[in-house]
Amino acid sequence: MATANSTQPAAAGSASAEGKKDKVTRVKGLRVVGRSEGFRRAGRAFGAEPVEIALSDLSKEQIKALRDERQLVVTDIEIDLPAQDE
Repeated sequence: MATANSTQPAAAGSASAEGKKDKVTRVKGLRVVGRSEGFRRAGRAFGAEPVEIALSDLSKEQIKALRDERQLVVTDIEIDLPAQDE
């Protein structure tokens, strides 16, 4: 019963609210983790908590600096961002 109740509010939502929820844009990005807390590179701070950054938010030089830094673990990812209203 609890499962049925938890899905019911989503179905009861308006069509326009549901449409906005579902509109996302998938972009390429980086997940960056610092080997030490408070490590800074490319104008950002990194530590044990992963930081996800869209490639469009970085310059080519910043991307290279992040990838080349031995104190960072950098992984290519795809990030779901809310779609821009037109």
